[in-house]
Amino acid sequence: MFAHHQSATAMEHSHANQAPIEHRFNPYTDNGGTMLAIAGDDFAVIAGDTRSTSGYNINTRYQPKVFEVGDNIVVGANGFAADGETLVRRIAQRIEVSNTARNGEELSC
Repeated sequence: MFAHHQSATAMEHSHANQAPIEHRFNPYTDNGGTMLAIAGDDFAVIAGDTRSTSGYNINTRYQPKVFEVGDNIVVGANGFAADGETLVRRIAQRIEVSNTARNGEELSC
């Protein structure tokens, strides 16, 4: 009985020295991705991988990260996939509204 009491006391002391464990919920995850863009005087090239990950898990191998949002306008977005998709949709909508306001005339540099 004495040995049991001693081990319980020793266990209490070992727990007292440990930091509390925090558990937090974070709905966002970095889905990763790699992108590369190269521009010259009369060209631009943008490339992105199609793998979406969460930690060590591969969610899909077919998640695009480069999107055409208008004539000769391309957007690349990686990281949290839902934020990237929302950004691309918003940019495409603004381009469409802008084109409608100009009666379909293209943007010029």
